[in-house]
Amino acid sequence: MRIEQFDAGTDAKQLRSCLENQTLGWCVLAVAPARRRSGAGRALLAHCASLARLAGRVQLAGEAKDGSPGAAFAVAAGATSGIAEVTRRLDINPGLA
Repeated sequence: MRIEQFDAGTDAKQLRSCLENQTLGWCVLAVAPARRRSGAGRALLAHCASLARLAGRVQLAGEAKDGSPGAAFAVAAGATSGIAEVTRRLDINPGLA
């Protein structure tokens, strides 16, 4: 697995190449709250897409929780929802056998 990283001040991006799916690039974007709505996310996404294209990828994937600023950014950038992820929690108490 190859990891390429770009750091623009407090903004960070990673592109992880998936060995199993040679058409898919994985993109993780993070923009500091103070820098949101400034174009930083779009610039990072463009950079990530460029790296993905150079690696022969034709699709980007990423994660964002429903209702989060990241989800709103993804929709505004044209991303569509894929597989929903569910996290389950089990509280362990003394009576649990």
